[in-house]
Amino acid sequence: MIKHFIFFMALVLTSYASQDLVKRELRNETQTVISMPFQVGFEFQELSSLCLWAQNQNNLKKKPIFSVFISGQERPIFHVEIDDTDVEFVTRPFNPMERDILATTIALVVQSLDLLRISLNEKGEVSFGQWVDLLDNMAKYQDFPVKIKPNMDFSQLGPLRIPERFLPDKIDNPSEGALVIYKNRDWQPIFGPQVTIQHPLEETIPLYFSLFGFDNPLLIDCVSSMPLLGLYNTVLSESDSKRLEDITTILRSKVSGLVFLHALTMLSLVTDRGKPKAQLHPDQQAIAETRKLWEKYMQVDPKIKLLLMSRRPFSEMFKDINQQGYQVIFEQMMGNNFRFTIHENVPGKFKHINYGINLLTTDGRYDSLNFDWFRGYFNPGFVERNEDNLNYLFREGIISTAMIRNLKDEIKADIFSKKYPLNMMFDLYYQQAIESVEFPKSTYRIDRNLGFSLVPSKFDVLSPPWFLDNKYAMGAIKTLRNDDLVYGEAVVEIRSISRVSPRFLRKIKQPDSLTGDFLRKPNSGMVNQALGLFDYLSNFRSPDNIHDITYLGLPYAVLKN
Repeated sequence: MIKHFIFFMALVLTSYASQDLVKRELRNETQTVISMPFQVGFEFQELSSLCLWAQNQNNLKKKPIFSVFISGQERPIFHVEIDDTDVEFVTRPFNPMERDILATTIALVVQSLDLLRISLNEKGEVSFGQWVDLLDNMAKYQDFPVKIKPNMDFSQLGPLRIPERFLPDKIDNPSEGALVIYKNRDWQPIFGPQVTIQHPLEETIPLYFSLFGFDNPLLIDCVSSMPLLGLYNTVLSESDSKRLEDITTILRSKVSGLVFLHALTMLSLVTDRGKPKAQLHPDQQAIAETRKLWEKYMQVDPKIKLLLMSRRPFSEMFKDINQQGYQVIFEQMMGNNFRFTIHENVPGKFKHINYGINLLTTDGRYDSLNFDWFRGYFNPGFVERNEDNLNYLFREGIISTAMIRNLKDEIKADIFSKKYPLNMMFDLYYQQAIESVEFPKSTYRIDRNLGFSLVPSKFDVLSPPWFLDNKYAMGAIKTLRNDDLVYGEAVVEIRSISRVSPRFLRKIKQPDSLTGDFLRKPNSGMVNQALGLFDYLSNFRSPDNIHDITYLGLPYAVLKN
Protein backbone atom coordinates (compact mmCIF):
# COMPACT_ATOMS: atom_id res chain seq x y z
CA MET A 1 0.00 0.00 0.00
CA ILE A 2 2.70 2.48 0.99
CA LYS A 3 4.79 1.58 -2.01
CA HIS A 4 1.81 2.18 -4.31
CA PHE A 5 1.06 5.52 -2.65
CA ILE A 6 4.67 6.68 -3.06
CA PHE A 7 4.52 5.67 -6.73
CA PHE A 8 1.23 7.55 -7.13
CA MET A 9 2.66 10.71 -5.58
CA ALA A 10 5.70 10.51 -7.85
CA LEU A 11 3.33 10.40 -10.80
CA VAL A 12 1.36 13.37 -9.47
CA LEU A 13 4.53 15.38 -8.98
CA THR A 14 6.00 14.64 -12.39
CA SER A 15 3.12 13.92 -14.77
CA TYR A 16 3.08 17.46 -16.12
CA ALA A 17 6.81 18.08 -16.06
CA SER A 18 9.19 18.02 -18.98
CA GLN A 19 11.55 15.07 -19.44
CA ASP A 20 14.52 17.20 -18.38
CA LEU A 21 12.74 18.29 -15.20
CA VAL A 22 11.82 14.69 -14.31
CA LYS A 23 15.41 13.58 -14.72
CA ARG A 24 16.69 16.46 -12.64
CA GLU A 25 14.10 16.03 -9.87
CA LEU A 26 14.38 12.28 -9.43
CA ARG A 27 18.07 11.82 -10.19
CA ASN A 28 19.87 8.85 -8.66
CA GLU A 29 21.93 9.71 -5.58
CA THR A 30 24.90 7.85 -7.04
CA GLN A 31 25.28 10.57 -9.68
CA THR A 32 27.85 13.31 -9.16
CA VAL A 33 26.50 15.94 -6.77
CA ILE A 34 26.97 19.50 -7.99
CA SER A 35 27.25 22.50 -5.71
CA MET A 36 23.97 24.18 -4.84
CA PRO A 37 23.42 27.43 -6.74
CA PHE A 38 22.41 30.26 -4.41
CA GLN A 39 22.54 33.93 -3.57
CA VAL A 40 22.52 35.23 -0.02
CA GLY A 41 21.92 38.76 1.25
CA PHE A 42 21.89 40.25 4.75
CA GLU A 43 19.89 42.91 6.60
CA PHE A 44 21.26 44.20 9.88
CA GLN A 45 18.69 46.30 11.73
CA GLU A 46 20.23 48.11 14.69
CA LEU A 47 17.58 47.90 17.40
CA SER A 48 18.16 51.03 19.50
CA SER A 49 15.64 53.33 17.72
CA LEU A 50 18.30 55.86 16.73
CA CYS A 51 15.75 57.60 14.46
CA LEU A 52 12.74 58.14 16.71
CA TRP A 53 11.89 61.22 14.64
CA ALA A 54 11.08 58.89 11.71
CA GLN A 55 8.23 57.11 13.50
CA ASN A 56 5.57 58.63 11.22
CA GLN A 57 7.77 59.37 8.19
CA ASN A 58 7.00 56.34 6.03
CA ASN A 59 7.93 58.19 2.84
CA LEU A 60 11.56 58.18 4.06
CA LYS A 61 11.69 54.56 5.20
CA LYS A 62 13.06 51.54 3.32
CA LYS A 63 14.87 53.82 0.86
CA PRO A 64 18.67 54.03 0.49
CA ILE A 65 20.12 57.01 2.37
CA PHE A 66 23.67 56.35 1.27
CA SER A 67 25.43 53.47 -0.48
CA VAL A 68 28.92 52.02 -0.19
CA PHE A 69 30.90 50.92 -3.25
CA ILE A 70 34.25 49.18 -3.61
CA SER A 71 36.49 49.05 -6.65
CA GLY A 72 35.50 46.68 -9.42
CA GLN A 73 31.83 46.60 -8.35
CA GLU A 74 29.16 48.41 -10.35
CA ARG A 75 26.55 47.80 -7.67
CA PRO A 76 26.89 49.01 -4.07
CA ILE A 77 27.92 46.27 -1.65
CA PHE A 78 25.51 47.68 0.93
CA HIS A 79 23.35 50.68 1.66
CA VAL A 80 21.89 52.25 4.81
CA GLU A 81 18.19 52.93 5.23
CA ILE A 82 15.62 53.49 7.98
CA ASP A 83 13.34 50.65 9.04
CA ASP A 84 10.66 51.71 11.53
CA THR A 85 12.79 53.97 13.79
CA ASP A 86 16.01 52.01 13.34
CA VAL A 87 19.08 52.29 11.14
CA GLU A 88 19.43 49.26 8.88
CA PHE A 89 22.36 48.02 6.78
CA VAL A 90 21.19 46.14 3.68
CA THR A 91 23.71 44.22 1.60
CA ARG A 92 23.29 43.14 -1.98
CA PRO A 93 22.98 39.39 -2.65
CA PHE A 94 26.21 37.41 -3.08
CA ASN A 95 26.59 34.36 -5.31
CA PRO A 96 28.97 31.40 -4.73
CA MET A 97 31.84 33.18 -6.53
CA GLU A 98 31.73 36.26 -4.27
CA ARG A 99 33.00 35.01 -0.93
CA ASP A 100 35.78 37.61 -0.64
CA ILE A 101 33.40 40.45 -1.50
CA LEU A 102 31.02 39.27 1.24
CA ALA A 103 33.87 39.25 3.77
CA THR A 104 34.78 42.82 2.80
CA THR A 105 31.16 43.91 3.00
CA ILE A 106 30.54 42.57 6.51
CA ALA A 107 33.81 44.06 7.74
CA LEU A 108 32.82 47.49 6.38
CA VAL A 109 29.35 47.23 7.94
CA VAL A 110 30.94 46.56 11.33
CA GLN A 111 33.46 49.41 10.91
CA SER A 112 30.72 51.82 9.78
CA LEU A 113 28.58 51.14 12.83
CA ASP A 114 31.58 51.29 15.14
CA LEU A 115 32.41 54.79 13.89
CA LEU A 116 28.83 55.81 14.62
CA ARG A 117 28.98 54.20 18.08
CA ILE A 118 32.15 56.09 19.05
CA SER A 119 30.78 59.39 17.78
CA LEU A 120 27.40 58.99 19.46
CA ASN A 121 28.97 58.05 22.77
CA GLU A 122 31.12 61.16 22.50
CA LYS A 123 28.53 63.67 21.25
CA GLY A 124 25.12 62.14 21.96
CA GLU A 125 23.82 63.17 18.54
CA VAL A 126 25.18 62.78 15.00
CA SER A 127 23.67 63.81 11.66
CA PHE A 128 23.72 61.50 8.64
CA GLY A 129 26.01 64.00 6.93
CA GLN A 130 28.50 63.83 9.81
CA TRP A 131 28.37 60.03 9.73
CA VAL A 132 29.15 60.00 6.01
CA ASP A 133 32.06 62.37 6.61
CA LEU A 134 33.45 59.87 9.12
CA LEU A 135 33.04 57.09 6.56
CA ASP A 136 34.77 59.14 3.87
CA ASN A 137 37.71 59.57 6.20
CA MET A 138 37.71 55.84 7.04
CA ALA A 139 37.78 55.03 3.31
CA LYS A 140 41.16 56.76 2.94
CA TYR A 141 42.80 54.14 5.15
CA GLN A 142 41.44 51.03 3.44
CA ASP A 143 43.69 48.79 1.34
CA PHE A 144 41.27 49.18 -1.58
CA PRO A 145 39.18 52.06 -2.94
CA VAL A 146 35.92 52.62 -1.06
CA LYS A 147 33.35 55.21 -2.12
CA ILE A 148 30.31 56.45 -0.20
CA LYS A 149 27.51 57.85 -2.35
CA PRO A 150 24.55 59.78 -0.84
CA ASN A 151 21.17 58.69 -2.21
CA MET A 152 19.01 61.45 -0.76
CA ASP A 153 19.20 64.97 0.62
CA PHE A 154 20.34 64.64 4.25
CA SER A 155 18.60 67.90 5.19
CA GLN A 156 15.23 66.12 5.15
CA LEU A 157 16.48 63.64 7.75
CA GLY A 158 16.59 64.08 11.50
CA PRO A 159 19.66 63.25 13.59
CA LEU A 160 20.85 59.90 14.89
CA ARG A 161 20.40 60.01 18.65
CA ILE A 162 20.71 57.46 21.45
CA PRO A 163 17.32 57.19 23.20
CA GLU A 164 17.44 57.93 26.91
CA ARG A 165 16.50 54.39 27.87
CA PHE A 166 19.92 53.27 26.62
CA LEU A 167 21.83 55.92 28.58
CA PRO A 168 23.26 55.91 32.13
CA ASP A 169 22.28 58.39 34.81
CA LYS A 170 22.26 62.10 34.04
CA ILE A 171 24.39 64.67 35.86
CA ASP A 172 22.22 66.28 38.54
CA ASN A 173 20.67 69.73 38.07
CA PRO A 174 22.04 70.89 34.70
CA SER A 175 21.69 74.65 34.20
CA GLU A 176 18.57 75.80 32.40
CA GLY A 177 18.88 75.39 28.63
CA ALA A 178 22.17 73.51 28.90
CA LEU A 179 22.81 70.30 26.99
CA VAL A 180 22.18 67.34 29.27
CA ILE A 181 25.45 65.48 29.85
CA TYR A 182 25.52 61.81 30.75
CA LYS A 183 28.07 60.09 32.93
CA ASN A 184 29.92 57.06 31.57
CA ARG A 185 27.96 56.92 28.33
CA ASP A 186 28.70 53.59 26.62
CA TRP A 187 25.97 52.69 24.18
CA GLN A 188 26.52 49.27 22.63
CA PRO A 189 24.60 48.54 19.43
CA ILE A 190 22.84 45.25 18.76
CA PHE A 191 21.48 43.85 15.51
CA GLY A 192 18.21 42.18 14.64
CA PRO A 193 19.59 40.27 11.63
CA GLN A 194 17.66 38.82 8.72
CA VAL A 195 19.04 36.73 5.89
CA THR A 196 17.50 36.25 2.46
CA ILE A 197 18.53 33.17 0.49
CA GLN A 198 17.74 32.44 -3.13
CA HIS A 199 17.99 28.71 -3.77
CA PRO A 200 16.45 25.84 -5.76
CA LEU A 201 13.00 24.93 -4.50
CA GLU A 202 13.90 21.26 -4.11
CA GLU A 203 16.31 22.07 -1.27
CA THR A 204 13.74 24.01 0.78
CA ILE A 205 12.81 21.33 3.33
CA PRO A 206 16.30 19.95 4.04
CA LEU A 207 17.87 23.43 4.06
CA TYR A 208 15.64 25.05 6.68
CA PHE A 209 15.34 21.98 8.85
CA SER A 210 19.14 21.79 8.96
CA LEU A 211 19.66 25.50 9.65
CA PHE A 212 17.34 25.51 12.65
CA GLY A 213 18.47 22.11 13.89
CA PHE A 214 16.33 19.09 14.40
CA ASP A 215 15.27 19.63 18.04
CA ASN A 216 14.61 23.39 17.86
CA PRO A 217 11.09 24.43 19.04
CA LEU A 218 10.91 26.53 15.87
CA LEU A 219 10.68 23.27 13.92
CA ILE A 220 7.29 22.37 15.40
CA ASP A 221 5.60 24.52 12.76
CA CYS A 222 7.95 23.20 10.07
CA VAL A 223 7.02 19.59 10.85
CA SER A 224 3.33 20.58 10.94
CA SER A 225 3.76 22.00 7.43
CA MET A 226 5.68 19.05 5.99
CA PRO A 227 4.09 17.41 2.93
CA LEU A 228 3.19 13.72 3.31
CA LEU A 229 3.94 13.74 7.04
CA GLY A 230 1.63 10.81 7.75
CA LEU A 231 3.28 8.66 5.12
CA TYR A 232 6.72 9.73 6.34
CA ASN A 233 5.87 8.64 9.89
CA THR A 234 4.65 5.27 8.60
CA VAL A 235 7.86 4.73 6.65
CA LEU A 236 9.92 5.58 9.75
CA SER A 237 7.98 3.08 11.85
CA GLU A 238 8.80 0.33 9.36
CA SER A 239 12.56 1.12 9.41
CA ASP A 240 12.75 0.54 5.64
CA SER A 241 15.74 2.46 4.25
CA LYS A 242 14.61 2.00 0.62
CA ARG A 243 11.18 3.49 1.26
CA LEU A 244 12.79 6.27 3.30
CA GLU A 245 14.98 7.04 0.30
CA ASP A 246 11.91 7.03 -1.98
CA ILE A 247 9.88 9.46 0.12
CA THR A 248 12.91 11.68 0.73
CA THR A 249 13.29 11.95 -3.04
CA ILE A 250 9.72 13.22 -3.23
CA LEU A 251 10.33 15.69 -0.38
CA ARG A 252 13.38 16.96 -2.27
CA SER A 253 11.32 17.90 -5.33
CA LYS A 254 10.55 21.44 -6.40
CA VAL A 255 6.83 21.12 -5.89
CA SER A 256 7.31 19.70 -2.37
CA GLY A 257 9.46 22.71 -1.50
CA LEU A 258 6.75 25.04 -2.79
CA VAL A 259 3.95 23.24 -0.94
CA PHE A 260 6.00 23.35 2.29
CA LEU A 261 6.64 27.11 2.03
CA HIS A 262 3.00 27.77 1.18
CA ALA A 263 1.64 25.57 3.99
CA LEU A 264 4.07 27.04 6.54
CA THR A 265 2.95 30.55 5.61
CA MET A 266 -0.71 29.65 6.10
CA LEU A 267 -0.03 27.84 9.37
CA SER A 268 1.94 30.83 10.70
CA LEU A 269 -0.92 33.19 9.94
CA VAL A 270 -3.80 31.39 11.67
CA THR A 271 -5.04 33.22 14.71
CA ASP A 272 -6.10 31.09 17.65
CA ARG A 273 -3.13 28.76 17.94
CA GLY A 274 -2.36 29.47 21.60
CA LYS A 275 -4.66 29.10 24.57
CA PRO A 276 -7.38 31.77 24.44
CA LYS A 277 -7.36 34.27 27.25
CA ALA A 278 -9.93 33.46 29.91
CA GLN A 279 -13.40 34.94 29.30
CA LEU A 280 -12.31 36.84 26.18
CA HIS A 281 -14.46 36.72 23.07
CA PRO A 282 -12.40 35.66 20.01
CA ASP A 283 -12.72 39.09 18.39
CA GLN A 284 -11.59 40.72 21.66
CA GLN A 285 -8.48 38.58 21.65
CA ALA A 286 -7.77 39.43 18.00
CA ILE A 287 -8.23 43.19 18.45
CA ALA A 288 -6.15 43.19 21.66
CA GLU A 289 -3.39 41.27 19.87
CA THR A 290 -3.29 43.86 17.07
CA ARG A 291 -2.96 46.71 19.57
CA LYS A 292 -0.26 44.89 21.52
CA LEU A 293 1.80 44.26 18.38
CA TRP A 294 1.55 47.91 17.36
CA GLU A 295 2.52 49.24 20.77
CA LYS A 296 5.44 46.84 21.11
CA TYR A 297 6.77 46.56 17.55
CA MET A 298 4.94 49.23 15.52
CA GLN A 299 4.07 46.45 13.12
CA VAL A 300 0.74 44.74 12.50
CA ASP A 301 1.07 43.21 9.06
CA PRO A 302 1.34 39.41 8.66
CA LYS A 303 5.12 39.17 8.30
CA ILE A 304 5.62 39.62 12.03
CA LYS A 305 4.19 36.11 12.49
CA LEU A 306 6.36 34.39 9.89
CA LEU A 307 9.40 32.22 10.52
CA LEU A 308 10.19 32.06 6.79
CA MET A 309 8.82 34.71 4.43
CA SER A 310 8.76 34.06 0.71
CA ARG A 311 9.90 37.17 -1.15
CA ARG A 312 8.54 35.75 -4.39
CA PRO A 313 4.84 35.06 -5.02
CA PHE A 314 3.90 31.40 -4.76
CA SER A 315 2.17 31.75 -8.13
CA GLU A 316 5.42 32.88 -9.79
CA MET A 317 7.35 29.93 -8.35
CA PHE A 318 4.70 27.49 -9.51
CA LYS A 319 4.90 29.00 -12.98
CA ASP A 320 8.69 28.51 -12.94
CA ILE A 321 8.53 24.78 -12.24
CA ASN A 322 6.32 24.14 -15.26
CA GLN A 323 3.62 21.99 -13.69
CA GLN A 324 -0.18 21.92 -13.55
CA GLY A 325 -2.76 20.88 -11.01
CA TYR A 326 -1.45 22.71 -7.93
CA GLN A 327 -4.68 22.38 -5.98
CA VAL A 328 -4.71 18.59 -6.40
CA ILE A 329 -1.03 18.34 -5.47
CA PHE A 330 -1.43 20.55 -2.37
CA GLU A 331 -4.51 18.70 -1.15
CA GLN A 332 -2.87 15.30 -1.68
CA MET A 333 0.34 16.26 0.09
CA MET A 334 -1.09 18.28 2.98
CA GLY A 335 -4.12 16.02 3.33
CA ASN A 336 -1.59 13.41 4.41
CA ASN A 337 -0.48 15.69 7.28
CA PHE A 338 -3.05 15.39 10.06
CA ARG A 339 -1.19 17.94 12.18
CA PHE A 340 -1.88 20.57 9.50
CA THR A 341 -5.44 19.58 8.65
CA ILE A 342 -6.80 18.33 12.00
CA HIS A 343 -4.58 19.21 14.98
CA GLU A 344 -3.82 22.77 13.83
CA ASN A 345 -6.97 22.79 11.67
CA VAL A 346 -5.52 25.36 9.28
CA PRO A 347 -8.34 24.89 6.71
CA GLY A 348 -10.94 25.67 9.39
CA LYS A 349 -9.06 28.42 11.23
CA PHE A 350 -7.87 30.35 8.20
CA LYS A 351 -11.13 32.30 7.98
CA HIS A 352 -10.25 33.76 11.40
CA ILE A 353 -6.86 35.02 10.21
CA ASN A 354 -5.91 38.22 12.04
CA TYR A 355 -3.60 40.97 10.79
CA GLY A 356 -3.64 44.71 10.47
CA ILE A 357 -3.58 47.17 7.59
CA ASN A 358 -1.85 50.55 7.99
CA LEU A 359 -3.78 53.30 6.21
CA LEU A 360 -1.37 55.94 4.96
CA THR A 361 -1.80 59.52 3.75
CA THR A 362 -0.44 60.55 0.36
CA ASP A 363 2.80 61.76 1.98
CA GLY A 364 3.38 58.40 3.71
CA ARG A 365 2.17 59.25 7.21
CA TYR A 366 -0.07 57.00 9.27
CA ASP A 367 -3.62 58.20 8.72
CA SER A 368 -5.46 59.10 11.91
CA LEU A 369 -9.17 58.28 11.83
CA ASN A 370 -12.03 59.05 14.20
CA PHE A 371 -13.77 55.82 15.14
CA ASP A 372 -17.03 57.67 15.81
CA TRP A 373 -17.33 58.32 12.07
CA PHE A 374 -17.47 54.57 11.46
CA ARG A 375 -19.18 53.32 14.61
CA GLY A 376 -22.42 52.60 12.76
CA TYR A 377 -20.64 50.28 10.32
CA PHE A 378 -19.96 47.63 12.95
CA ASN A 379 -22.09 45.13 14.84
CA PRO A 380 -23.10 46.71 18.21
CA GLY A 381 -21.83 43.77 20.30
CA PHE A 382 -18.42 44.00 18.63
CA VAL A 383 -18.20 47.72 19.40
CA GLU A 384 -19.26 47.20 23.01
CA ARG A 385 -16.59 44.53 23.59
CA ASN A 386 -13.75 46.46 21.93
CA GLU A 387 -14.56 50.19 22.08
CA ASP A 388 -11.36 51.34 23.80
CA ASN A 389 -9.09 49.35 21.49
CA LEU A 390 -11.08 50.36 18.41
CA ASN A 391 -10.72 54.05 19.28
CA TYR A 392 -6.98 53.55 19.73
CA LEU A 393 -6.41 51.59 16.51
CA PHE A 394 -8.44 53.99 14.39
CA ARG A 395 -6.42 56.93 15.78
CA GLU A 396 -3.28 55.06 14.68
CA GLY A 397 -4.73 54.49 11.20
CA ILE A 398 -5.03 50.71 11.61
CA ILE A 399 -7.80 48.53 10.23
CA SER A 400 -7.69 44.80 10.95
CA THR A 401 -9.26 41.70 9.46
CA ALA A 402 -11.11 41.14 12.74
CA MET A 403 -12.79 44.52 12.24
CA ILE A 404 -13.73 43.67 8.65
CA ARG A 405 -15.31 40.38 9.78
CA ASN A 406 -17.51 42.34 12.18
CA LEU A 407 -18.97 44.87 9.76
CA LYS A 408 -22.76 44.83 9.67
CA ASP A 409 -24.31 42.54 7.09
CA GLU A 410 -25.84 45.42 5.15
CA ILE A 411 -22.48 47.17 4.94
CA LYS A 412 -20.94 44.01 3.58
CA ALA A 413 -23.69 43.65 1.00
CA ASP A 414 -23.28 47.27 -0.16
CA ILE A 415 -19.53 46.94 -0.67
CA PHE A 416 -19.26 43.82 -2.80
CA SER A 417 -21.03 42.35 -5.77
CA LYS A 418 -23.37 39.43 -5.25
CA LYS A 419 -20.58 37.12 -6.36
CA TYR A 420 -18.23 38.22 -3.56
CA PRO A 421 -20.26 39.32 -0.50
CA LEU A 422 -17.99 40.44 2.30
CA ASN A 423 -19.67 38.20 4.86
CA MET A 424 -18.52 35.20 2.83
CA MET A 425 -15.09 36.30 1.71
CA PHE A 426 -13.13 35.02 4.72
CA ASP A 427 -14.90 31.65 4.40
CA LEU A 428 -13.34 31.46 0.93
CA TYR A 429 -9.87 32.71 1.92
CA TYR A 430 -8.22 29.32 2.44
CA GLN A 431 -9.59 27.89 -0.80
CA GLN A 432 -8.59 30.97 -2.79
CA ALA A 433 -5.11 30.89 -1.23
CA ILE A 434 -4.63 27.48 -2.84
CA GLU A 435 -6.49 28.01 -6.13
CA SER A 436 -4.81 31.34 -6.91
CA VAL A 437 -1.32 29.80 -6.96
CA GLU A 438 -2.12 28.31 -10.35
CA PHE A 439 -4.87 30.73 -11.36
CA PRO A 440 -4.23 34.23 -9.92
CA LYS A 441 -7.01 36.66 -10.76
CA SER A 442 -7.77 39.32 -8.19
CA THR A 443 -7.28 40.64 -4.68
CA TYR A 444 -8.90 43.15 -2.34
CA ARG A 445 -7.95 46.71 -1.41
CA ILE A 446 -9.28 49.05 1.27
CA ASP A 447 -9.24 52.86 1.61
CA ARG A 448 -9.52 55.29 4.51
CA ASN A 449 -13.32 55.49 4.09
CA LEU A 450 -13.60 51.75 4.60
CA GLY A 451 -14.28 51.46 0.90
CA PHE A 452 -13.37 48.02 -0.45
CA SER A 453 -12.57 47.11 -4.02
CA LEU A 454 -11.82 43.94 -5.95
CA VAL A 455 -8.81 44.61 -8.20
CA PRO A 456 -7.00 42.48 -10.80
CA SER A 457 -3.80 40.78 -9.61
CA LYS A 458 -1.20 38.70 -11.41
CA PHE A 459 -0.12 37.05 -8.13
CA ASP A 460 -1.74 34.64 -5.66
CA VAL A 461 -3.84 36.05 -2.82
CA LEU A 462 -1.09 35.67 -0.19
CA SER A 463 1.42 37.71 -2.20
CA PRO A 464 0.63 39.91 -0.37
CA PRO A 465 -2.46 38.91 1.67
CA TRP A 466 -5.79 40.63 1.05
CA PHE A 467 -6.04 44.40 1.64
CA LEU A 468 -2.27 44.92 1.82
CA ASP A 469 -0.28 47.05 -0.59
CA ASN A 470 2.76 45.53 -2.34
CA LYS A 471 4.84 48.55 -1.38
CA TYR A 472 4.46 48.32 2.38
CA ALA A 473 3.61 44.70 3.23
CA MET A 474 5.43 41.36 3.38
CA GLY A 475 8.65 42.80 1.99
CA ALA A 476 9.10 44.09 -1.53
CA ILE A 477 8.33 41.39 -4.09
CA LYS A 478 11.49 40.13 -5.76
CA THR A 479 11.26 40.13 -9.54
CA LEU A 480 13.81 37.76 -11.05
CA ARG A 481 15.25 38.10 -14.51
CA ASN A 482 15.73 34.92 -16.51
CA ASP A 483 19.47 34.94 -15.75
CA ASP A 484 18.68 35.24 -12.00
CA LEU A 485 16.74 31.98 -12.05
CA VAL A 486 19.98 30.05 -12.37
CA TYR A 487 20.30 30.51 -8.57
CA GLY A 488 16.91 28.95 -7.88
CA GLU A 489 13.20 29.68 -7.83
CA ALA A 490 12.83 30.39 -4.10
CA VAL A 491 13.77 33.70 -2.46
CA VAL A 492 13.18 33.27 1.27
CA GLU A 493 13.76 35.74 4.10
CA ILE A 494 14.72 34.04 7.37
CA ARG A 495 13.31 36.26 10.08
CA SER A 496 14.79 34.32 13.02
CA ILE A 497 18.27 33.66 11.67
CA SER A 498 19.80 34.49 15.06
CA ARG A 499 18.20 31.28 16.39
CA VAL A 500 20.10 28.81 14.23
CA SER A 501 20.89 25.51 15.89
CA PRO A 502 24.01 24.36 17.77
CA ARG A 503 24.36 21.65 15.10
CA PHE A 504 24.61 24.31 12.40
CA LEU A 505 27.02 26.38 14.50
CA ARG A 506 29.29 23.36 14.95
CA LYS A 507 29.12 22.70 11.21
CA ILE A 508 30.51 26.18 10.55
CA LYS A 509 33.03 25.94 13.42
CA GLN A 510 31.32 28.49 15.67
CA PRO A 511 30.69 28.03 19.42
CA ASP A 512 27.36 26.79 20.74
CA SER A 513 27.22 29.95 22.85
CA LEU A 514 26.16 31.85 19.70
CA THR A 515 22.77 30.11 19.82
CA GLY A 516 20.27 32.97 19.88
CA ASP A 517 23.00 35.53 19.11
CA PHE A 518 24.08 34.53 15.61
CA LEU A 519 24.88 37.71 13.59
CA ARG A 520 23.54 39.94 16.39
CA LYS A 521 26.70 41.52 17.81
CA PRO A 522 28.50 43.91 15.45
CA ASN A 523 32.10 42.87 16.06
CA SER A 524 34.91 41.20 14.16
CA GLY A 525 33.35 37.79 14.77
CA MET A 526 30.47 38.68 12.45
CA VAL A 527 32.67 38.21 9.39
CA ASN A 528 33.35 34.57 10.23
CA GLN A 529 29.71 33.98 11.11
CA ALA A 530 28.51 35.32 7.75
CA LEU A 531 31.21 33.39 5.91
CA GLY A 532 30.26 30.25 7.84
CA LEU A 533 26.69 30.52 6.54
CA PHE A 534 28.01 31.23 3.04
CA ASP A 535 30.29 28.17 3.11
CA TYR A 536 27.49 25.99 4.46
CA LEU A 537 25.33 26.96 1.47
CA SER A 538 28.26 26.37 -0.89
CA ASN A 539 28.75 22.84 0.46
CA PHE A 540 25.12 22.07 1.21
CA ARG A 541 24.87 19.30 -1.38
CA SER A 542 27.92 17.43 -0.15
CA PRO A 543 27.09 13.71 0.20
CA ASP A 544 27.88 13.67 3.93
CA ASN A 545 25.58 16.61 4.66
CA ILE A 546 22.68 15.27 2.61
CA HIS A 547 23.11 11.82 4.18
CA ASP A 548 23.06 13.30 7.70
CA ILE A 549 19.93 15.31 6.95
CA THR A 550 18.12 12.47 5.16
CA TYR A 551 18.82 9.57 7.50
CA LEU A 552 19.45 11.30 10.83
CA GLY A 553 18.18 14.86 10.95
CA LEU A 554 14.77 14.75 9.29
CA PRO A 555 13.68 11.50 10.99
CA TYR A 556 14.78 12.87 14.37
CA ALA A 557 12.98 16.18 13.77
CA VAL A 558 9.71 14.46 12.87
CA LEU A 559 9.84 12.11 15.86
CA LYS A 560 10.98 14.84 18.29
CA ASN A 561 8.56 17.58 17.22
